[in-house]
Amino acid sequence: MASPSHSSKLEETLKEHGFTIKGEAYCFSIDVLAERPPLPDQIYCQRIETLADLREMESVMRECFEQYTGTPEEAMERDLALSIGPDARCRRYISRDASTNAPLAVGALNIYPAEKVGFMWGGATIPEARGRGVYSALVTARLASELSLPLSLPLLPGGGGSCSAA
Repeated sequence: MASPSHSSKLEETLKEHGFTIKGEAYCFSIDVLAERPPLPDQIYCQRIETLADLREMESVMRECFEQYTGTPEEAMERDLALSIGPDARCRRYISRDASTNAPLAVGALNIYPAEKVGFMWGGATIPEARGRGVYSALVTARLASELSLPLSLPLLPGGGGSCSAA
C-alpha cells in the first residue's frame, strides 16, 4: 500500500524544481494504481464543497489535534473558494457515517502539477471511528482524485502529530 519514501525519485523531483533541504520529515509514497482496501460498510467519502462541510472539517481537526487552533471564520470562504472546482490546488475530503451523516475523518490533498507531486495532509479521524478503516477510505478517495491528474508521486506524511494511519 505505502512504502517509506527516502527515495532518490522524490529527492530528484523536488531538487529539479528548486526545493532545498531544510529539515527531515517521514512520509510515504503511494502507487495510485495499487489495490486499496474496500470501502467499509456504512461509510462514504466526499469532497468538501460547502462552508458547512469546511466547518465540519475544522471541528474534526480541533477534536483530533490539541494544538490545532483552526481557521478564522473570515478566512473560511477564501479557503473554500481555493479548494473547489477542477483546477483547485488544494482538495479537501470528509468521510461520513452513512446512517447518521456524522463526520468521521478528514484530510486534504495539495496538488503541485509542475512537480507532478500530490501531498496529502490534515488526516484526522475522530477517536470513536478509529480502527474501522475510515481513514484508509479517505486515503483511497484522495488517491482516486489523483487518477485524473498528471501526478507521478503522491505523498502521505506520517509520524509526528499524526492521529491515524493509512
